[in-house]
Amino acid sequence: MKGSGAPEKGDLVRYEWKFEYRQYQTTALVIGEHGIAVKILLLGLRSRDWRHESDYKICDHNVSKMTVPRDECKILRTRQGRILI
Repeated sequence: MKGSGAPEKGDLVRYEWKFEYRQYQTTALVIGEHGIAVKILLLGLRSRDWRHESDYKICDHNVSKMTVPRDECKILRTRQGRILI
């Protein structure tokens, strides 16, 4: 079991970011590690207007990949099955 708190391959994570006036959120599976970044497999994408306190709405059902900073991912479940939320 890891002790660093950083996501590694096989972990389920939540990643959030802002772009222009939208805030995005996704649940993803870590499929690779690249130093201070991880490659994630997005399992759906939700968004909302960050200027308002509205609920997130699903904006994409496609599965896609992206590389993101490791420290910006919140671990939901480790590959060993431990739930961290």
